[in-house]
Amino acid sequence: MLRLTASEARKLGIMVNKKTGRAKMKHKRPEPVVRQEPGKLTIIIYDIPPSLNDWHGMHWAAKTKVKKQWENMLIVLLRGYKRVEKPVVRITYYPDIERRRDKDNMTPKWIMDGLVKSGVIQDDNAKVVDLDWSIGPVVEIGRTEIVIWEGGEGCIPMLR
Repeated sequence: MLRLTASEARKLGIMVNKKTGRAKMKHKRPEPVVRQEPGKLTIIIYDIPPSLNDWHGMHWAAKTKVKKQWENMLIVLLRGYKRVEKPVVRITYYPDIERRRDKDNMTPKWIMDGLVKSGVIQDDNAKVVDLDWSIGPVVEIGRTEIVIWEGGEGCIPMLR
């Protein structure tokens, strides 16, 4: 378990209760947002899924719980949206803490599983989906942005 001093916690944007010594975030995370534009669907989730390094240290039950939370959130957010037949998916992680991150450790496995279970994409294999992800600049409130659009010839708008 990682322990921080009060000054380290303040630098990371965490407030420490002086009586109890417990930490809480300064900012309450906003609710997720789904924006639909002609031919494009944008999902903004104000959180970042665990990296492969984080998964490695998790107990299997904790890992399953977090995975289900991400999948269920996407299922609820995308309820009623039609399937994209040849999807192009771009995921950008905007962290809220400055530190070195490897792109290959930020695999979007749980996000893609959630998109499949929500029915927005048929399958997440390389023959069906064009997938790429990146790590954006550090922001005040960390978030994950998922943009989905129809690939191939012509754009077909996704109707709710």
